[in-house]
Amino acid sequence: METEEDKSALTAEDGDPDVDLSKDSKQGGKLTYTVEEAIDKLGYGPFQVKLMFVIGLAWMADSMEVTILAIVCPAIRCDWNLATWQEATITTAVFSGMTVSTCIWGYVSDNFGRKKEVLACTIVVFAGGLLSTFASNYFWIMAFSTVVGLGMGGVAQCMNLWAEFLPSKRRGVLLNALSLSWSLGSCLEILVALVVMPTLGWRWLFFISCLPLLLFICCSTLVPESPRFYMAAGKPEKALCILQKIAKENDKELPPGELIATEQHEVARGRITDLFSPAFRRSTILLWIIWFSSHFVIYGIALITTEMFSRVDPCRGDYGVHAAKEGSSDTSHCKQLDYEDYANYFIVMSGDLLGLVFIFFMVDKIGRKMVQFVAFLGSAIFLAALFICTRSRSSTTLFLYASRMFISIADMCGYVYTPEVYPTSMRGIGLGACSGAARIGCMITPFVAMVLMPHSILLSLSFYSGFSVLGVVTVLLLPIETKGRALQKKKVYAICTYDRNRAVLMSSSIKYKFALLSHVLLTNQASHCDMVFQGEKGKIWITFSPVGCFRDKFHPRAMPELLKNFRGTIDWSDLSKTVQKCADEAMNKRQQYFGIQYYGECWGGEEADLSYKQYGSNPAGCYNNMVGKAWHNFVYKFNIPGADSEE
Repeated sequence: METEEDKSALTAEDGDPDVDLSKDSKQGGKLTYTVEEAIDKLGYGPFQVKLMFVIGLAWMADSMEVTILAIVCPAIRCDWNLATWQEATITTAVFSGMTVSTCIWGYVSDNFGRKKEVLACTIVVFAGGLLSTFASNYFWIMAFSTVVGLGMGGVAQCMNLWAEFLPSKRRGVLLNALSLSWSLGSCLEILVALVVMPTLGWRWLFFISCLPLLLFICCSTLVPESPRFYMAAGKPEKALCILQKIAKENDKELPPGELIATEQHEVARGRITDLFSPAFRRSTILLWIIWFSSHFVIYGIALITTEMFSRVDPCRGDYGVHAAKEGSSDTSHCKQLDYEDYANYFIVMSGDLLGLVFIFFMVDKIGRKMVQFVAFLGSAIFLAALFICTRSRSSTTLFLYASRMFISIADMCGYVYTPEVYPTSMRGIGLGACSGAARIGCMITPFVAMVLMPHSILLSLSFYSGFSVLGVVTVLLLPIETKGRALQKKKVYAICTYDRNRAVLMSSSIKYKFALLSHVLLTNQASHCDMVFQGEKGKIWITFSPVGCFRDKFHPRAMPELLKNFRGTIDWSDLSKTVQKCADEAMNKRQQYFGIQYYGECWGGEEADLSYKQYGSNPAGCYNNMVGKAWHNFVYKFNIPGADSEE
């Protein structure tokens, strides 16, 4: 049922024969352009450089807040004599907060703006991190860690904000340029910990790690709101103002003509139910699995690195004689990370940098899916290599480095792929939901790395290599390759009807968004509609054509559902109006076939039925053009380019 065109997920893209995406198109004789065309023409310049620096601060700070967990948790365990499960729950508290808040932040992003959302969540992270400095016991560190997580659940929206200012050409490369700040944040946190932890302790490390967040808050005035968001929110004048600002800073000119929207303003944006519409259901489920797997593994590697380096014997399933005994007040045997441990940890985490170089050159050449496939496969191989305990710190470091490098590639590619799949009106909730799935993986991984590993190293490593293999399989099932595509918009569909003389307005439906246009029948071919509506940009013509007729109530029904009863209200001199209303009801019910029964009943169904299909497309028993005769009535099928579900 699904074709390559069906996989467009209700989004207009280059090469779609039914959509005119040519530059400087005309609408009613006037030159027009879209936000996408404006951003492409303005290109990459000083404005984006400034934006990358400011947004990169927030992204780097988020990375530091994650990396700090693997460093301070062993120290807190020793200071407060915590059990391993208590140590794990500190990390889990952060990711629990993320999981709870990601969809909320996604809703805020889609409804109140990208910039406001990023600033608000950064303030929450800063407050939680600062309060963690003063935590006096296990309860308070858990509470403040949860606050940090509640804020961090929204920091991923930085990627949406950044993506919506980038030209479509080489967007993948530019998106990953922002990922450099994440990698630098991880490495910077380790270097700061190397200096601070031996002398000042973990409280000062918490405090210093908050400073990049404060710097971003101070610099946030340099970041404008996304013009794509303004267009989706029905505020084109504000979008134009932002585009003019970009043009001035980049020393470029906007395209000639008037700024227009290629997708309708929708009051309801950022609904999680949209992610499970037929067009996005498959992609959503697969992306959740991919994000869960990549984050379960990438944060697991960060945790098992410090766990393995804090062991006297890395091949044993316990901490040996140098471990602190749970429940004992004696912490003299608690092994703290030393200089060599930090150095090896730095090497492992710097795998992100090499991964960034790989994705920088390959993501726009071989595609997002292939990059993720290779990345998950490489991670699985090198994690499996850790099954062989060589007792060599250098070989352990090498395997951890390689596995971290590959899984970071998969993780970064997910941040590129996901914003390109979802349209503007649901991009925030789409990325937020994926981030939520990722945080569930992050919540679980501490119990594997910190609680299970002391009992069985091999079983712990099996979980991480196994989820890498799951990522390999899931990536292959993704229906869309987004390489080279413009940031997606919902397609605007227009009905080309069988009414030769009358204009009919179609309302919005659950699955399809209609332009309020005049609709004229010429034939059931979309090209004829294009001839009538030349200059109507971004419209994809829906037609419906007769496939046969179904019998009257004295015979078996051909379609299962009575959609509406128009009995007593039909204007038989202009039956096309009723057929249009029936068509709208059928689309609201997401059905492929519909028909008007002789007495005025509107019936619909998802599949053709032999009881009417047998009559053929032009049966003698059906009256020509919509009027029932001899107890038979026409049945119609929608012809919708690229709008079939993924199922």
